[in-house]
Amino acid sequence: MKVYARESSGYLQKGSGISWADCGTQVPSAWPGGDLWFGKRLWIVTKPIPTQNWRNWRTYLTFPTGFLGNRTIESAWLVFTVKERGADFGGTVGVYRRTGAGWGDELDSGDWNACTVLEGTLSSVGFTGEVWMAIDPGSIQTGRDTQFRLGLLGTTEPTDDEYAVLYGADDAERRPYLVIDTGSINDDVCTNLAEVLTAHQSDLAVNAIHPDMRHTVDEVPEMQIGWVGSRLANVEQDQYRQVTAGIWWIGEQMDSTSQLMSRDREQRQKADLITRILVKDRDCNGYCTGILSIEENLPDVIVWPSGSEYIGVYIEVTYRLEIGDFETL
Repeated sequence: MKVYARESSGYLQKGSGISWADCGTQVPSAWPGGDLWFGKRLWIVTKPIPTQNWRNWRTYLTFPTGFLGNRTIESAWLVFTVKERGADFGGTVGVYRRTGAGWGDELDSGDWNACTVLEGTLSSVGFTGEVWMAIDPGSIQTGRDTQFRLGLLGTTEPTDDEYAVLYGADDAERRPYLVIDTGSINDDVCTNLAEVLTAHQSDLAVNAIHPDMRHTVDEVPEMQIGWVGSRLANVEQDQYRQVTAGIWWIGEQMDSTSQLMSRDREQRQKADLITRILVKDRDCNGYCTGILSIEENLPDVIVWPSGSEYIGVYIEVTYRLEIGDFETL
């Protein structure tokens, strides 16, 4: 899912017309809501008299992630778009994360050193366009806002335009956002698949359709559904996720009188019926945006954890799940 930066995101600025050392002692001013500046700059105003001016900027990003609650974060990315970079922008960009208290609803002068743990660094080389940075899943705060600070590493005095500007929260198309992949979201795929198949329960001739995998088989013939896994695909270009679920149709228990030919025919019929139901539905009951693949498997025998052997069918279906704005969890 995408979680966009709050409008309270912004930058702090320290400025001086005396010296770089004096610039470092100034009380910073807050600039929330618009473009995001970080880095440093020295320039000269020639009129009425030549005057040197120093600036030091840091960017602060806030993302509303408290709604995630107890969800497990599998992976995350910080994404932003560079609007401008000074002619002498260089060095290393440091990205710091919040661990303790953050800057709350308003960005103010006391937040200059907020976020003290270095999350990672980015090279200024190639620092253009849309930038993706992998974030430690543990850095995403699921019970409160997640916050980051960006700035240039080092304290050396600037000699020219050593800064960069990012698009801020006021730009609907290029504002910063987090891409967050949660593990629990796959459970919803299983639940929706169970609803799709339950609508055809009489056609499938099963006694029960379970939205989870179980250690027992109590209501033969029955179906059990479990998620196989997921992964982000072409994340930097298309931004979607592949989610795969496994569907088991469990038929009669095997014994010495089971007929191989009739068993094979029943398996093929069930596999074909399940596939046709999935294709007709197309989008996992509206949860996904399409099917990427369906794979059928007709095992000679299925051995359940109990040790019992059954005839059955196993189908893997992979859906395309878009990364949208605040996907329902």
